[in-house]
Amino acid sequence: MRMVRVPMAVDAKLKIPVGPVNLPIRSVLCLVIAAPLAYFGVEYLPGMYRYVVPIVGLILAAMLGMPEQESVWILTFAIYRLFEPLLPRIIRSGVPGRVNVKRVGGGLSVGRPHRQLAGIGSYSRWVKQPRIADADTGLLLRNPGGWCGVIRVTGPDAAPHTDAYADWCKGMTDWLLNIEVPVQVLARTVHYDRSDVEAKYERHCTLLQTRLGDYERRLSGDIASRTMVVEHHVVLLPHLAGKDGMPMANSLFRLSQAVVCPRGDAERAVQTALRLASTFSVEARACSADEIQALASETVLGTREAVNCGGLTFANGSYHAYMAVNSLPPKLTTGSIVSAMMRARIQGSTSLHLLPVDVVTARTHLNRQRQAYRYASQHSSDIDVQMMAADTEALIAALAGRQVQAVRAGLVFSVESTSMEGCEESLERLHAALAGEGLRGVQVTTPGFIAANATSLGGTPLQRNLLMTTDVVIGCLLPAVGTPFGDPGQPLVGINASTGSPVYLDVFRRANHNAVIVGTSGAGKSVTCKSMLLRHAAQGARTIVIDPDSEYGLIMSAIGGTYVELGEASINVLAVDSRTSADEAAGLVIPVLSVMGGEEVGYKDGRPIRRLRDADKAWLHQEIVAFFLAWREMRGEAEPVLTDLCNYLEEYSVASCTTDALRERCRDISLRLRGYTQGSRARIFNRPSSFSLDQTHMAIGLRELSLQFRADITPAMAITLTRILDQLRRREGKLVILVDEAHRVTSDPDAGSVLDQLVRQARKYGAGVWMASQSVDDFVRTELGRILAATAATKFVLGIEQTVAEDAQQVFGLADHEMAALSPRFVPGRGVLISGHERAVVQVWPGDHLMPLVSTSLLPESVSGAA
Repeated sequence: MRMVRVPMAVDAKLKIPVGPVNLPIRSVLCLVIAAPLAYFGVEYLPGMYRYVVPIVGLILAAMLGMPEQESVWILTFAIYRLFEPLLPRIIRSGVPGRVNVKRVGGGLSVGRPHRQLAGIGSYSRWVKQPRIADADTGLLLRNPGGWCGVIRVTGPDAAPHTDAYADWCKGMTDWLLNIEVPVQVLARTVHYDRSDVEAKYERHCTLLQTRLGDYERRLSGDIASRTMVVEHHVVLLPHLAGKDGMPMANSLFRLSQAVVCPRGDAERAVQTALRLASTFSVEARACSADEIQALASETVLGTREAVNCGGLTFANGSYHAYMAVNSLPPKLTTGSIVSAMMRARIQGSTSLHLLPVDVVTARTHLNRQRQAYRYASQHSSDIDVQMMAADTEALIAALAGRQVQAVRAGLVFSVESTSMEGCEESLERLHAALAGEGLRGVQVTTPGFIAANATSLGGTPLQRNLLMTTDVVIGCLLPAVGTPFGDPGQPLVGINASTGSPVYLDVFRRANHNAVIVGTSGAGKSVTCKSMLLRHAAQGARTIVIDPDSEYGLIMSAIGGTYVELGEASINVLAVDSRTSADEAAGLVIPVLSVMGGEEVGYKDGRPIRRLRDADKAWLHQEIVAFFLAWREMRGEAEPVLTDLCNYLEEYSVASCTTDALRERCRDISLRLRGYTQGSRARIFNRPSSFSLDQTHMAIGLRELSLQFRADITPAMAITLTRILDQLRRREGKLVILVDEAHRVTSDPDAGSVLDQLVRQARKYGAGVWMASQSVDDFVRTELGRILAATAATKFVLGIEQTVAEDAQQVFGLADHEMAALSPRFVPGRGVLISGHERAVVQVWPGDHLMPLVSTSLLPESVSGAA
C-alpha cells in the first residue's frame, strides 16, 4: 500500500481574517461590494438606523458568500434551478426535448412538451443535448462537440492497495498525461452475459451430457449473472480545455473560443496513445464502431429514450443518480476510489476527467494563491490555512523543478438501480464509503442532463468539482478495478472476495502447469483440490490422484474414472517400461529403493525417514543397471519383481564385492529390501502391478496401506510417482497429477527427489503436478518445499497458522492485506490465488451439486449453499 501526500487538498477554502473571524474570499468580496452602501447609510440615515442598517447589511453580505449547495454557491445553484426548465429534460425516439417532469410516488411523470430553444451563436450548445452522430474504429462524433478518440484499456491484474496495483496506476497516469490532450477515464460496471458464459462452457465441457455437466453449466451462468466486471475506456478529447485546464464549453466568457474537434486531430491523438501504450506497459486497443455505438447507447449520448428530473435520469429501464467528488483528503492511498466502489457495491459507471495544466499557467495561478495564503496565515492561526500555504509553496517548487505536473481532475459517479429507492440507497453507501477514504462527495441534481453528460462517453466535466492537483495524486483517483482470472471459458474456482467477480483458472494456460495448494487443517484445502480437479477433468484433462486418505472415490465415480486402494492392490517398484534404457531405469528406481532399503536417519509424524548414503546409492545404481541388462537378456519384456532383484544382489553382487565390509554392506541393503518381499508386504510390493496408470482418470488410495503399514506410506507414494514419471512420455495431452498430503513426500529427501524430478519433467509432456498439503511448514521451512513452491506457476494459499505466517508470507510473496485474509483468523475456503502476474483473494465456490462429492463441514453455509 502506497500513501501519497495530496497538495492543496485540505478542505479549507481561501479565507481572509476579518476581525475575529476568517471569512471565505467570496464573503470578503461581498463585503467590499456592500461597503459603499454601508457608508451611504452611515451618512444619510437618521438616528439609530445609521448604525443598525449598515451593520446588518455588512453581516448579510458576509453571510451571503458562505452557504453552498451541491458544492456550488447558493446563488449559482438558484440560477441553475431557475433556468433548468429551459434545458432538454427528455429524449424521445432519439430526439431531445423540453418537457415538464415531476416525481410521482416511485416514478416520474412526464407532462406537456415545450418548444426546443435554439440559443444564440456559440451559446446554443448550452440548450442542446449532445448526441452521437457517427462512429468509426477508435473514433466518436458528438453533436455538438466534434470528434474524440475511444480506446479500450485492460484493467490491472493486481488487487487494490498492492504495490503491483500502484505500479500499474503510475504507468497508466504517465501514459494518459503523455498523450498531452484532455482525457476521460470511464469505468463501467457490467455483468457477464449468462447465455455467453454457458455457451463458452458448452464448447469446452466433456461432461455436458451428464447431470453433473448440466449442473456445472447452470452454475457458471448463475454466477456470471450475479457478479460484476469493470470495463475501462479512455476517451481522448482534443480542444476540450485551454492551457489552464478549464473546459471552454463551461465558461460564460470563453464559450465562443470553444473549438469543434476535427476528425484529423482525434485520429492523431488515438495513434499517439496507442503508440505510447506499450512504453508504459498499458494494454490498449482502439474500440470498434459497434463497441462505441453499444457503449454510447447505455448513456444519454446515444440512448433512444430518457427522462430527467431533480438529478435522477431514467434510461434503458433503470434509474441513474450522480455524485461528484469535490474535496480530497491530506493523504490518499492507491486504490482509494476502487475501495470505495467495492464497499458501496454500486452498479453504474465512474468518470474521471484529466485536464493538463500548462506549467506557466499553473505557476501563475499558484503564485496568486500563495500571496493570499501568506497574508491569511500571517493574520490567522487557522491550521488549515497554514497547511494550504505550505502545500502551495511546495507545489510551486516542484512545478519549477518539473518534478510534478499540474492537472485538473473531475470525478463523477453514476449509480444505477431499477428503482428510485435503490438509487438513493446506493448513493448513501457511496457517500459513506468515500468518507471512509477521506473524500467528500455530493449528489448532483441540477441542471438538466449535465451530470448525466459528464458520465457519458466523451462528456464534458462538471466545472464545480474540478480540483487542481498533481499527476502523483491522479494515480490514487483512477477508477480502475482489475478482473484477474476473468476468462469464463476456463474452469470456475470461486468468487473474488474484493470485487465479487467470478474467478476462473486453467493451469494449462500458465507458464507451467504445476500448482501448490496449501492450507492448515480446516482451511478448506480438500474442497479446493477436489473442486478444481473435477472442473479441469470436465474440460478434458486426464487426472491421476495419489490419495493418502482415500477421499477421491466419489470424484472418480462422478467423472467415469477408476479408483484403486493400494492396500488391496499391488504396485511394483521395478515395473519400468522395457523401452527405457537400463541406466535410465536404474535412475528412476534408485530414489525409491533408497527409501525402502536405507537406514533410518530421522522421524516425521511418527514415520521413519530412511535413506542410503551417496556411496551406497552409487554402488546400487551400478548393480541395478547390470540387473536390468541381465534380466532383459534372459526374460525379455517380462516384469521383474523385488524378489528377483534381491536374489541378484545376494547371488551376484555380494560375490563380486572385493572387501568384507562392502559385502556386509551389500547384505544389509539386500535384507532391508527383502523385508518388502515377505509376509503381508509382499502382497503389495512383491508382485507385478495389478493396475495400469494409462487411463483417463484414476485415483490411488493409500488409507488401507497406512493402516496396515504406517511406515511404508512414503515408499508407496514414491513408487507411484516413479510409475507416473515413467509413463509421462507415453501419452500426450493435458494431465493433472494431484499429490495430496504432499508433505509426506517432501519431508523425505529421497522420496522428495522423485517428486522434484516429476515436477521438472511434467511440463514438457503436457502435465501439471498439483502438490496439496495441510502441513504448510514443510513447504516454507524445507529447501525442497521452497523450491517446489517457487517453480510452480500457480499457488493457492488458504488459511495458515500464526507460527508459520511470517515464513509463508516471504515464500509466497503475500501482501499485508492478503495475509490478513489468511491469518490469524481465516475463513474456510478463502485463500490467495497467485498464477503468473494475476492474483486475487478467492472464496472457493463448489455449489450444491458438488458438495456431496467434495463434502466437508468446514466451509461456511454461504459457500456450501451456492447453486
